[in-house]
Amino acid sequence: MLNEIFLAFIPIFVAVDPIGLLPLFVGLTHRVAKKEKRKIIVQSVATALSLAVAFIVLGKWVFRVMGITVWDFMIAGGLWDGRRLYERFGSRHWCRLMRPRT
Repeated sequence: MLNEIFLAFIPIFVAVDPIGLLPLFVGLTHRVAKKEKRKIIVQSVATALSLAVAFIVLGKWVFRVMGITVWDFMIAGGLWDGRRLYERFGSRHWCRLMRPRT
């Protein structure tokens, strides 16, 4: 049952990270017949292509309707990067690691 649930999400994962999905795909489909694997691959590629075309055609319109600009993405990306940098270099753990031993 759980395996079928994961198989249902494979087409969406393909659209997000096709190379990173290969080990997951192999692991989830190792007991699946070759014909069924081919069907899953075709469905995954069709879903990824559909999502890509939909974003290409409707993406700018959706963002315009929602009032989202490129600058919004730049600000969000900068905030995200700043948060990650603080976690990495600004935490007490990092300071403790860099302190000279006595």
